[in-house]
Amino acid sequence: MRLADAIGYYKQQGMLQFSKRILDRLGFQYFERSLIFLLVDLDKLPIVPQKPYSFRLATEEDIERETDYKDGWFTKREALKRIREGCRLYILKDGDKIIYFLWAEPENATVAWFDLHFRLPDDMVYCTGSYTIPEYRNRGIAKRLDSEIFHSLKMEGFRYIIGVVEPSNKASRAVNDKTGVVEYQTVHYKRYGHVRSFRIHDASSSRQKVFISAFRTPSAIWKVFLQTPDATRAGKG
Repeated sequence: MRLADAIGYYKQQGMLQFSKRILDRLGFQYFERSLIFLLVDLDKLPIVPQKPYSFRLATEEDIERETDYKDGWFTKREALKRIREGCRLYILKDGDKIIYFLWAEPENATVAWFDLHFRLPDDMVYCTGSYTIPEYRNRGIAKRLDSEIFHSLKMEGFRYIIGVVEPSNKASRAVNDKTGVVEYQTVHYKRYGHVRSFRIHDASSSRQKVFISAFRTPSAIWKVFLQTPDATRAGKG
């Protein structure tokens, strides 16, 4: 945390929240959360969209031009950093305004909520941060754009898409169900200081597996119950 950011946070949030933020940054955290892991088999896409596609890949210039950049997940500075690091940002614009966002990470994936980092096989891509700005919701934009982007990734040679969603996010899960997304496992994460516990449930059976680790999240938890024709070779650790 930069000094200017720290001072600004202290002034805005007060001493209690500021102290909690410092302790969090030092790793003295207790929390729990759950995520559902998703798989798209691109050979089984239910819809083949017509070209030309509506989306395009965002450039740094696109981000810089947004006076009030909001993609639902990252700040403008973070978005620019991600693009420079090789992440892709698919967008839809209405005039000069970006109204839809979807991030894709084709090599090194990060699930920030679990502090999970893993390397993907060449035929997989991790998609995250799907977001439609509020005033454009309930128009079928996310369903249409997800379908187009998935088809575009298939044309590039990717075979599978990995993603995550919160169990409580019923809107996203409903869209996923209509675009060929399969929920393959749920991960329940608890953290006590530097000790991390992960309970993983198979979506198609009663099987579960538990990981306990210190300081680092086991990189293999994303593929514990992943089922693809060649799942045994998925991931490089």
